[in-house]
Amino acid sequence: MKRYSKLLVLLVVAAFVLSLAGVASAAVFSDIDDSPAKGDIVKLNALGIINGYPDGTFKPGATITRAEFAKIAVIAAGYTEKEADMLASVSQYTDVPANEWYTGWINLATAKGLVKGYGDGRFGPNDEVTYEQVVTVLMRLLGYDDRLSGEWPYDYLIEAAKIELIKDVTFVTGTPAPRGDVAILTSTALDTNVANWDDEKEDFVVDTTTTLLAENFSGKSFVQDLTVTGWKVDNDGKFVITVDTQDTNLTEATLAEDANIVGGLIVPYLVNHKVDVVYNEDDDEIAYINVKSTLLKSDDVEKNDDGDIEVDGTAYENPDNLDVPLGEYFKVYLNDDNEVYKIVAVTNGGNPVLFKEYDADTDVISFKNDAAGPFDLDNYDEEDVLIVKDGQIADIDDLVENDVVYVTEDTNGNYHGLKLYLEAFSFSNSGELVSAYKEDGKVVELKIGSKKYSMTEASVKISTDNGDEFGAFDYDKLIDAFGTTVKFAVDKQNKLVYIAADIDEEEPTELYGSFVDVVDVNYKDQVTKVKLFTENGSTVTYSVDLDEITPIYENDGVTEAVYLGSDKFVTDTFVQFSLNDAGEIEALTALTTNGAITAADADTNRVKINGNWYFVTDNTVIINTDYNDADDDKEADLEDVADFLSYAEDNASDLNPIAVVFKEDGNEVEYLLISEELTVTEEGEYGIVTDLYSIGEDDYVEIDGTRYELATGGLNGAAVDDFVKYDLVDGKVTLTVEFDADADHTAEKKAVTDRDLSNNAIEIADYWYLFDGDTVVVDYTGDDPEYSTVSSVAVDDNVVFVEYGEGDDKPEDTLKFIFIVE
Repeated sequence: MKRYSKLLVLLVVAAFVLSLAGVASAAVFSDIDDSPAKGDIVKLNALGIINGYPDGTFKPGATITRAEFAKIAVIAAGYTEKEADMLASVSQYTDVPANEWYTGWINLATAKGLVKGYGDGRFGPNDEVTYEQVVTVLMRLLGYDDRLSGEWPYDYLIEAAKIELIKDVTFVTGTPAPRGDVAILTSTALDTNVANWDDEKEDFVVDTTTTLLAENFSGKSFVQDLTVTGWKVDNDGKFVITVDTQDTNLTEATLAEDANIVGGLIVPYLVNHKVDVVYNEDDDEIAYINVKSTLLKSDDVEKNDDGDIEVDGTAYENPDNLDVPLGEYFKVYLNDDNEVYKIVAVTNGGNPVLFKEYDADTDVISFKNDAAGPFDLDNYDEEDVLIVKDGQIADIDDLVENDVVYVTEDTNGNYHGLKLYLEAFSFSNSGELVSAYKEDGKVVELKIGSKKYSMTEASVKISTDNGDEFGAFDYDKLIDAFGTTVKFAVDKQNKLVYIAADIDEEEPTELYGSFVDVVDVNYKDQVTKVKLFTENGSTVTYSVDLDEITPIYENDGVTEAVYLGSDKFVTDTFVQFSLNDAGEIEALTALTTNGAITAADADTNRVKINGNWYFVTDNTVIINTDYNDADDDKEADLEDVADFLSYAEDNASDLNPIAVVFKEDGNEVEYLLISEELTVTEEGEYGIVTDLYSIGEDDYVEIDGTRYELATGGLNGAAVDDFVKYDLVDGKVTLTVEFDADADHTAEKKAVTDRDLSNNAIEIADYWYLFDGDTVVVDYTGDDPEYSTVSSVAVDDNVVFVEYGEGDDKPEDTLKFIFIVE
């Protein structure tokens, strides 16, 4: 609570007496002369707390609504209409619409803890206020709260009787309070000493040095359009903000302990925001802050040709003609007119660490991998430490394992007046790990969900056990995480710093694959290690648990084979196997053909096996041992579901069945093991490269939005936005660059000098060429390449072009491609 001197109290009382004299002679209200509340009504009117009706009456016997009394309580608390107006836009109550006359008053009363509503989301603004409700609110104004002993409303009524708040009125609980009695109770409250809660006594203690009148009606000012430029914590543990404005001498002020900040921000996050404040000039403290500005964060910020600032494609007016600073990630501040007034390039703020634990017995906090600390909180005074979590002031007990924390330690206390500042964020982001983007063999972006996140391998830590332990980034360890949900954290530049996947799970009891080779044999010809191609698409060497199975190696000089009972294993034998807890093979079975595909329907994702139709889903594992990529040393591979269905639809029939080993789950195929050379071929197709990325061990290209797996060595220097020729063989593409989007085309570009569209002719550099319906036009003058038409190619446009060759069966000088360039 604030304290005031006796002199100040005397000054307030003197001003009050003078105002009473002026009002009394004016006879403000025509209907209060006979009211016992007359003096109280005049007093409150002089202080601006209550008003009458336009006809000059006060109507002391009329009831008063809850909304009207909320306004009275807020003004009695020392606030003004301007402060209430700052909260008039929205309300937490379902029956308090925005921008009604009472909305701001009710919201401000709620924010100050004076009213609480009915508890079911309603406030009842037009309900009649009852006596006990009036007394409760006035008691809260005086400093009392729900720590009073007993049940409501008797806890408040009993204490009100003790301090003589209700001595001048008689009432029955539950009945509406008339305006005259409300004036008496409010006036009495103003002259009553305030109280404070004493933690040691666990009771309220009356402060006999000040009253509610002295407490709430000292000098205040309402200052608008300040820009917060900095903050610190003073020696008393209070927040201090610095501001920049041309309209006031206010440059620095302390926040009152009970100061409210409207807008959901805490003091450290106010910097660069525009605010309105209620400033108590007598004690140099800010009691109230209304944040008027909006903060946008993005890596897509640019100044357009009109001088506006575009954030994620949305344009905002830029009255100060600001330029976008150099950087990768930005904060853009908008004023209450939605205009840009500041742009800040965000730095990463250092590398965040992961919270490990707080030991309450030793008062020590520690972080994973010893990346920071540990810190013994006994070494710091309370006012020297600030903890923030998810944008709110927090306590050390609020931090949990794997919270992402920025740690700043300054033993001299020069960091905003602090010696230890912990800025924490919950490790709560999650999404499907979709794809990876590489440069020079290093991952530079990961797509999680629908968004791409930049990263550097040196700065990212990963966990494969759902966050228990983190280590250095290793792409090979993340391969199994593609297609699964991962948790992740980003730094202040929105770059990835932590990824937690849950892929260290126990192997399923039954695994499927194909036999590749014998790796090791002991002196008894017992096979101790084998190499298998597994259902996750990788070739793995496993040890054999000889206590469970005893496979025997035989070599007749022609064929190497492994025998286990009646089963024989050679290269490409389909197998079912299981592993023990040590990851050793404890069971191994050779699988033989158990089905034949005689039909397939690619549109409905179905295959007909042994006369029955089954669905082939994205979860179906298709292993093919007839894998013939000459540039790849795999003995088998996983087949794409769509490619296989297309092949089976074209080739499978009763006369030409496809032999398979399959395992079904109801009407769905769970595993499909085949030995079939898929011949899905498309040659000489063209398109724009729209994306390049990796999923697990495989590399992919998107051409005009359609995804293809790249053949080994099939990229051939192509990049996003290039126009390419692509040859599709067995589901994999090889690219040939026809137009390099990043190359300098100055030497080869030529200007269009004329057009004759009616005769399908276009003149380039004074030479006429033909075009037809097959001529492809791509416009490279915008941010992204776009397909266009010859009719859109204008005179004076610069173009690079390619003519059809002699073997293309086209007239001489016919254009195959036209690329419009700058």
